[in-house]
Amino acid sequence: MRTVNACSLALVAVGTFGGVASAADCRLSSPDVLKIESWEASPRRTSGATVTMVLRNVGERPIEMVDATAWFRGELGEGIGGIYVSRDAKIDAGSTFTQTSNMVGFGRLVTVDKKFVHALACAKAVLYRDGTKERFDE
Repeated sequence: MRTVNACSLALVAVGTFGGVASAADCRLSSPDVLKIESWEASPRRTSGATVTMVLRNVGERPIEMVDATAWFRGELGEGIGGIYVSRDAKIDAGSTFTQTSNMVGFGRLVTVDKKFVHALACAKAVLYRDGTKERFDE
């Protein structure tokens, strides 16, 4: 397992991704690279939330770099926001990667019951450790 701390000063998106919830919702990206196994959100002193998520490489090859976003939406389809996954996440096949991000505007993740939040990782591109690239946004 690898852990990274990422300080995010701005949101990827809040309420603009149209309710990503299922594999079909990863437009121009793939839900078959990373899986969000778990996530936690705690309040920040100023505003927003500190979000920690555990992502699993569900593929058969080790990842060297990835262009992916973790999306969160409420049970009624409303967008909560998205967090960029660290591009330099090196994740062996079947292994997990833990990322912690300080997110402005994600305070709702602290208060909403987790059972009413859907989380999905959508990858646009992957560089595997063997040097091959795979793109899903074309």
